[in-house]
Amino acid sequence: MGPKERRVYLERAWPRYQLASRSKNQQILDEFCAVCGYNRKYAVGLLNKALQADTVAHCGSSLAGDFVWSLTMTDIHTGWTECRAVWGKAWSKQVHDIELNLPFTGDRGNT
Repeated sequence: MGPKERRVYLERAWPRYQLASRSKNQQILDEFCAVCGYNRKYAVGLLNKALQADTVAHCGSSLAGDFVWSLTMTDIHTGWTECRAVWGKAWSKQVHDIELNLPFTGDRGNT
């Protein structure tokens, strides 16, 4: 199964996982791991989180001093991506702003 097929499978499994009872979640998780070849811990992370974040320091060869960070957040179910430039390490306001301004509604999980 390739990356695109795993993504489609995740998009279909995620709503079932969110609405299921704890015992049913175990079955969905077992199925998800078997079909996609993921280890259990990684699969739980995918099924429990909707937004993934990544940062890059634009500082040259040293983390000393002040510089800009790139913050990229991606909704794993839609592929929607938001990017922000952050001065220093003040990410929390930007993360909150991204969560509030996503072009869709509903609880999408944790960051």
